[in-house]
Amino acid sequence: MRFVSDWVAEWLEGKMPQADVVAADLTDLGVEVEGVLPDADVADQVVIGRVLVKDQHPNADRLSLCQVDIGAEAPSQIVCGAPNHRQGDLVAVAVPGAVLPGGFEIKQAKIRGEASSGMMCSMKELGLGEDHEGIMILAPDAVVGQPLSDYLRNGGRFVLELSVTPNRGDALSMIGLARELSLRHDSLVPKPLSASVTEAGPHYTLDLDVQDSACSYYGTRLVRGITIGSSPDWLQGRLHAAGVRPINNVVDVTNYILMSHGQPLHAFDAARLRPNEEGELSIRVRKASQGESITTLDGQDRSLVSDDLLICDGKGPVALAGVMGGADSEVHSGTQEVLIEAALFDPATVRRTARRLALHSESSHRFERGTDPQRVEIALDEAARMMADIAGGVVAEGRVRSAAPPSGRQEIEFDLTHAEQLIGLKLGTARAAEILNALGCEVNDQRVITPSWRPDLSRPADLAEELLRVVGMAEVPEALPPQAPPTDTLTNVDPREALGRALRNGLRGQGFHETVSLAFASPRWIELSERQGLAISNPLGEETRFLRNDLRPQLVEAAARNIRHGLRGLRFCEQGSVFHPEQESKRFALLIETESGASGLACVRGLLEGLLVGQGLGVIKLHRVEDPFLHPRSSAQLMAGDVPLGSMGEVHPKLRADYDLPEGLWLVDLDLAALLASAQTLTAFVALPRFPAVHRDLAMVVPETQPAGALAELAGAVDPRLMVKARVFDVYRGAGIETHEKSVAVRFSLQSGEGTLKEKEITEWLEKYQSLAEERIGARLRR
Repeated sequence: MRFVSDWVAEWLEGKMPQADVVAADLTDLGVEVEGVLPDADVADQVVIGRVLVKDQHPNADRLSLCQVDIGAEAPSQIVCGAPNHRQGDLVAVAVPGAVLPGGFEIKQAKIRGEASSGMMCSMKELGLGEDHEGIMILAPDAVVGQPLSDYLRNGGRFVLELSVTPNRGDALSMIGLARELSLRHDSLVPKPLSASVTEAGPHYTLDLDVQDSACSYYGTRLVRGITIGSSPDWLQGRLHAAGVRPINNVVDVTNYILMSHGQPLHAFDAARLRPNEEGELSIRVRKASQGESITTLDGQDRSLVSDDLLICDGKGPVALAGVMGGADSEVHSGTQEVLIEAALFDPATVRRTARRLALHSESSHRFERGTDPQRVEIALDEAARMMADIAGGVVAEGRVRSAAPPSGRQEIEFDLTHAEQLIGLKLGTARAAEILNALGCEVNDQRVITPSWRPDLSRPADLAEELLRVVGMAEVPEALPPQAPPTDTLTNVDPREALGRALRNGLRGQGFHETVSLAFASPRWIELSERQGLAISNPLGEETRFLRNDLRPQLVEAAARNIRHGLRGLRFCEQGSVFHPEQESKRFALLIETESGASGLACVRGLLEGLLVGQGLGVIKLHRVEDPFLHPRSSAQLMAGDVPLGSMGEVHPKLRADYDLPEGLWLVDLDLAALLASAQTLTAFVALPRFPAVHRDLAMVVPETQPAGALAELAGAVDPRLMVKARVFDVYRGAGIETHEKSVAVRFSLQSGEGTLKEKEITEWLEKYQSLAEERIGARLRR
C-alpha cells in the first residue's frame, strides 16, 4: 500500500505535515513505513512549456510545427505528431539532452526538413502511465519553465511505501490512512463521507439472487452511453503514484475507488452479460459446482471446487467473487453500458479461493482483511458518478441490491481499570473516551460500540491495545516486570519446561525480553539451515510453509524489526519446540547486542557462565563449530565435558547484510535436554582458598583454524598441583598478524593450596604453558 500525500489530504481538513513527520507518525501508530518513494522519476531536462503557435508541417500531413515557450529567451520550434494539443496548452517538453525512460536521448533534429528542438511528451514516454495516444496536457496552474518533476510533486507531494498488518484492512485506503494520521494531529480532521449521483431514466431492472451466506451484500449501478478511452491525466497520475497501472477510464475509476475507499468494485460490460430464460438481465451469486470452470481476466482457465463463490449471469460464471472477473464479460473498447458491482464477501471464502488458485489481486487482498460495510454503497455511488463524468455517460435510475448492508459494528463491555492494568498506563476516563471517539467508537458508560471499518476490534483487550497505540509506547513508564509466581507448587511439569522457566527468570533481571513466535518457517530459512525441513500440507502462506527447525531465525527477524523502529541494546530470549524429521526437541535461544567496542565473546560467555552455573553446570568449554547462522570466525560449540549443549556466535555477515543489522549481534542456541543431562544435582563443597590468587595475561598467536578456547582449556594440563582458571578476553586479527593466524589474549588466575605463589613459580608455570601450547596447538607468544 502507498500513501500519496495529496490524495490523502483530500480527505482531511487541515495542512498535510512533511514526509518525515508523517512517516514517524504512521510507524508509531503501527503502520510501518518502508520508504519514501519519488513521486515522479522524471529527468531534470523535462520542463513545462506553452504552445504559442501550432501550424501544419509544410512537408507532412500528420505533423504539426509548433512554437513553444519553455521559459528561455526565445521560443523553441518543435515538430509534433500528436493531434490532441492546441494553441495555449501547457505541455511537458523534453529539451535536447534529456534522457527519457528506456535510455531514449532527445537531440536536435530535422524532421521532414524542419528543425525540431525537443519533444512534447506523452505520459507513457515519461514513464508516468500507459497513455501514448496524445501528449500530456497540464492544468492551467502550471508554470512555464518549471521542471516537470517539481510540478508533479504539487508543491510537496510525497509517496510513502507502507507495510500494513493483516488485521488492518482499514489502512488499505487513502481514507483509512487519513483517519490514522488525524489521530496524531488535532489540526487534521477527517472529512465526512458522502456521495451524490445525478440519475437519468429510464430505471433499469436486474434479476438479482444471492444464494449463499458468503455474500452478505450485493449492490449494482448501471451507467449508459459511455465512451471507453484514456482517463484524464490527473487520474492516471494518481494511480501511477499509488503503484496502479492505468488501463481505461472505466477500469481506472474502479481502481481509484478501491484505493480511495478500500472497497473493491467490478465493472461488467452489460451487453455481454447473458440474460436468463425470461430474457432479463440477471445476476446470481452462488457456490461453484465441482468441476465447473471459468476463464479469468488474465486469460487463464480456472477449474473450480464447490467452496468457490461465483458471480453468474443468466447462463454461467462471469466472475470469481472477490478475486477476479471473467474474460467473457470484461469491459472493452466498444463497451457502452457498464454494470458496476459493489459487494461484501466472506473473508475466509475469498482467502481459500485466492490461495488455492495462487491468484492474489488488489481486491482479494482487501476482502481477505475485511471491508467497511457502511462504505460499500458510498463507493458504488461515487464510482457511478465518476464514470458518468469521465466517460461521458449517464447513471440509470435506481440501485439494485440484495439487502441493506450490515452495520459491521460490535458492542464491547469495557472496563477501563482492567485496560490500564494491561497497558501499564493510567489514562483516566476523559482521555480514554477522547481516544476511542477519535478512533470512531461510540462510548456509553462501560459499553463501547466499534466503528464499521474496524472488524478487528472484538474484545476489551483490542480496545486496550488501541489506547496504547494512540498514546504511544514512549508514554509508558519504565518498570521491571513483576516477579513470576513460585514454581515449586507446580506438579507434572516437564523438566525441560521448568529449566526454561528458570533460565527466563534468570535473564529477566539482566534486561532480557521474551519473544513468542509462531512455530513456522519460510523456505529461505529452511534452506539456510542446511537441514531437512518438515513441510505443512495446508500452510497459512508461502512464508509459513515449514515447521521451524531452529529458533534463531525468528530472533533475527525480531531484531531487524526493532532496529528499524530505532530500538537498540537488544536482548531477546525464546523457549520453544523445533521440528526435525526424526524428532522434536526443546530449545532455548538468545539474541544479544553487545556494546560498541566491547569484546562480544567475553560478554556473551560471561553471561552464559553466570546463567548456567546457577543451573548446576560446571565449566563450559568452547569447541570450533560450523553453523550457517553464525560468523565462521566468531562462533563456538558449547560443551560440558563431551556433551554438546548448543552453540554461540556472532550473526553471520551475509545474514547481517541481508537484514541490515549492525555488528555486535550474537546468537546462542541451547538444547534444554542436554542441559538437564549435564547438570549436577548435588554441588560438592570446596573450602574457600587460604592463599591469594595471582593474575597474568598472555597474548598467543595461533593458526586461524584453531579455536580460541583451546588455549584456555590447555591451562589445566600444565601443573595439577595448582588451581588454574583461564579465560579468553580478546581475539585480534590485523596489522602485525599473518592472514592465516590470529592473536588470542588469555587471562590466567593461578592459586596454590600450599602457600602464596612466588614470582619464580609463576614464571616457571608460564614458560611450561608456552612450551605446551607450542607443542600441542602450534601457538607462540605474541611479541
